[in-house]
Parts: sequence; structure tokens; C-alpha cells
Amino acid sequence: MRKRLTKVGNAHAVILSKETLELLGVLEGGEVEVQVLGKVLTLHAPDLEGAEVQAAMAFGAVLAEDEKLLERLADA
Repeated sequence: MRKRLTKVGNAHAVILSKETLELLGVLEGGEVEVQVLGKVLTLHAPDLEGAEVQAAMAFGAVLAEDEKLLERLADA
């Protein structure tokens, strides 16, 4: 999913829908873990285990690196 950054004071925010927060298992006002790997940003519930986070980060890195190729394969 693609989101647009929203300016909030001197910072920027990504607005997440209620449905997205529910998928994460996070309540409004709750906390999320934020990690950056190169140009990949991940948000996840703070109760995830290390292996789950590492797998998601690796998957995100592959998607970011091969996005155009994967899109062409999906269209084929």
C-alpha cells in the first residue's frame, strides 16, 4: 500500500487506517516499533518476537530491491 506523508508541526506522519491498526494488533494511541533497513521502513507491534521481525525485514528488503521485477511477473 502506498501512503502520502502528512506534515505535523516540524515532523511528518504516515496516517494509518483503523483497519491497518487492527491488523497490527495496535490500538489508537498505542506504540509501534519502527525500524529502518536501508530505504525500507517497517512498523510492527512491539510484542513480535525477534525472528518474526527479522523475517519481515528480509521480505521487505527483497520487495524493495526487486519491486519492478515482481510487478512485471504479476502482470504476466
